Amino acid sequence: AAVVWLGYMFRGEVRQLLARMSHFKYKDVEAKFEKELTHAESATDKVIKALESGRPRIRYYVTFPTYLFGFLKRILPAYWMDRILEKV
Repeated sequence: AAVVWLGYMFRGEVRQLLARMSHFKYKDVEAKFEKELTHAESATDKVIKALESGRPRIRYYVTFPTYLFGFLKRILPAYWMDRILEKV
């Protein structure tokens, strides 16, 4: 969590550094790093929300799979959910 927090605090500097180094990187590697940085920023938003909340929740959904399985957990019977999780 500390790395995500530091990445969030210095995201402007990281983006500037990436812009200067972009001619050294291949485009697919740069795009992959940019995508991972975006995921880290979205996770950081959830961490900040939890820290600022008076009564934080136990779990926060961040990625699409967590939202999907949280939804399926509510609508499917436990037996079906167990079978789906065995295959994943």
